[in-house]
Amino acid sequence: MEPDKEKVKNISSVLEETGITFSKDHPDHIDDEDVTPPFMEYEINRTEILADGISYDHYLTVTVRYYSDTKELYKDPPNGSASHTDLEAALHRLADRWNTEPTEYLPEIDMYMTEYTLEV
Repeated sequence: MEPDKEKVKNISSVLEETGITFSKDHPDHIDDEDVTPPFMEYEINRTEILADGISYDHYLTVTVRYYSDTKELYKDPPNGSASHTDLEAALHRLADRWNTEPTEYLPEIDMYMTEYTLEV
């Protein structure tokens, strides 16, 4: 198996182990309006390091969007589902550090979203 395919498989597996709902067929978006928060979406993009038309190296950028119906991210969900803390534990397994955008309220879906970006 190619190295990137192996990395993508590992990333997907680690995020799936959190127990947080996401679409396995289309992890970059949730199209089911009946999904109960918390849930997440994620994207994996390959970035090339190029010079003079030669690819010298590359890395994968993972963007994870975590959606919740409460701004209190460290509060355990009432339904016993996986939480924000479970997601951060998974991110620690993938990378030593990541960037986090401030939690944002999305009035069109009446939820809060926190976005993480990490490189692997």
